[in-house]
This record gives sequence, C-alpha cells and structure tokens, in this order.
Amino acid sequence: NYRYGGFISSDYRKKVALDISLNHRVFNENNRNTFNIHVSPRWRVNNRLSFVYDTHYEDRVDDIGFVHYDFVGDTITLGRRNLQTISNTLSGVYKFTNKMSLSLRGRHYWSRATYYGYYNLEKDGSLTEYKHQDSHDVSFNAFNIDVVFFWQFAPGSELNIVYKNAVLKSENAI
Repeated sequence: NYRYGGFISSDYRKKVALDISLNHRVFNENNRNTFNIHVSPRWRVNNRLSFVYDTHYEDRVDDIGFVHYDFVGDTITLGRRNLQTISNTLSGVYKFTNKMSLSLRGRHYWSRATYYGYYNLEKDGSLTEYKHQDSHDVSFNAFNIDVVFFWQFAPGSELNIVYKNAVLKSENAI
C-alpha cells in the first residue's frame, strides 16, 4: 500500500492556533483506499485556561472487517464494506498550577458500515465467498463526557480523580 499526506500546525504560543492533517492511503487490492482529514483549532484564553475543538473524518472504501463468529460451526465471517467515521471533540483545561489542573472533554463519535459482500475465513487464512442473507450494516453513535482532576503532589506521584459518562447506540438502520 501507499500513503501520502501532510500536516500543518501553527504557533501554540499565540491565542489562536490551528492543526490540520490530510492523508490518503491506496492499497494494491481491488478498489481499497482510505482518506482522512483532521482539523483542530485551539484557543488559549490565558496561561491557565484553554480550549481545543477537534474534528476528524475518515472514509474507508472496499475495507474488509469482522462480521460474525459462529461458535457452533467454528467459522469466522468477514465482510467487504465501506466505512465512514466522524468524531468531534470539545475539550477545555484549567491549570491551577503547573502541577494541578481540571479538564473537561465532550466527544461525539459516529461510524457507519455498509456491507456488500461476505466471506468465510478459512483455516489457511484465505477467504471464500459466502452468500449471506442478513444485512450487517451498522450505525454506531457514542457520546462521552470526561472530567479529570489532576494533581502531581510529589515528583513521580500523582492523583487523578476521573468522572466518565457515555451514551452508546448501535443499530442496523444507517
């Protein structure tokens, strides 16, 4: 496979900074390729408070991925699929001192897989086409909130108090 891309980042010492990356990966297999873009603006309110918004988009075309394991027949089913993923994260951190901070992060993750071919994984690692009747298309959503209090109270010793909450939903309807 071949991968090419680029990354640019501005000066974090400024009030506003920006990171951008772009990548494309082409595989020597059917029409398989991956494209992703990542954009992350940053805002430093002052030396104690800062915010970062991070967005990431990825498109995988003609990807092969796990579908199902049949315990009775000891068979693994893989599927040829198109996979799209979008992730958005907003985070903020307040630094009380250089050894104590409080951060808050909210993240929404969405991914959908659309299958158009199924295969059995053989013992020798090869794939054989499998006429599968059921659709395994899936849409997955996750929303997470994290709050972290960090305190380095001695060299090499730190205390982290963490609160995490997540709402997840996975369904076959795209």
